[in-house]
Amino acid sequence: ERSVLRDALARAMTGGGGAILIQGAAGAGKSALIQDLRGVAAEAGGWLVYGKSDQAQREASAVGVVTQCLRALG
Repeated sequence: ERSVLRDALARAMTGGGGAILIQGAAGAGKSALIQDLRGVAAEAGGWLVYGKSDQAQREASAVGVVTQCLRALG
């Protein structure tokens, strides 16, 4: 999992861009995976933005995640 994410980050850092969806049950380690990748991005001088969806609002979750990412960019 980490190697796939690191490869995607490397492509993005060379101008490839991209987005990744990480999903799983509560407590599966999604946040830890993202935090690890944020560190890798920061070391390379890049940014990693992310958003979290609310299980209770599945209909609007994609819009909410994109909004969170855009807000993180300023």
